[in-house]
Amino acid sequence: MRNIQSLVNIPSQRLARTVERFRRHIGRLLLDGRYDITDNGVIIGGEIKAAGTYFHRVRQRELAFQADGNRVVSQGLLKILGIALYNDAKLPAFYLALCSGNTPITDDLAASNFAATMNEITSQTEGYTSATRPQWVPSAPAAGVIGNLANKASYQIETAASVTITGAGLLSDNGRGSTAGVLVSASLFANPRTVFDGETFDLGYQVSLTD
Repeated sequence: MRNIQSLVNIPSQRLARTVERFRRHIGRLLLDGRYDITDNGVIIGGEIKAAGTYFHRVRQRELAFQADGNRVVSQGLLKILGIALYNDAKLPAFYLALCSGNTPITDDLAASNFAATMNEITSQTEGYTSATRPQWVPSAPAAGVIGNLANKASYQIETAASVTITGAGLLSDNGRGSTAGVLVSASLFANPRTVFDGETFDLGYQVSLTD
């Protein structure tokens, strides 16, 4: 199957036809149940990998971002299917939540239980100051990748001592602690992050599609 990155140099009309064939092929594989959800992404048909990565740093102390893989949960995958191949309405926006729990992420994790299961950070005085989850604002997809690395979400930390961030999630509702909407993916960081009052925590998320 054609590598997605080779699509970049295809003339526009041929590109449109190739992308359409690629979309239909993925749709058939998903509808036939030929996919596996793993901690490193979704393997479709044994040949196409949809994988997400969270990038994070404490701005005042780190130049480089740490990277952690994610799990695209069943709720998110089904919503993607419904939008692409059925008549589900497109979700207008997505938001990035922080958590402080350490419960292993499973396929049945969803927006309805994310906050409680993952111990989402909801306090504005022992957490971060914004009233809502910051929006995930991605750049246009290119070379099989879409993400917000050019416009990462930022969290202004407020705490009397310190806050421990153990992971993150991508959801369609902006309410901190909300049980509404759809959970697309979640991640437990390999190393929990300790942040202090007045610091800024930067968070990016990108998804790639490769064969």
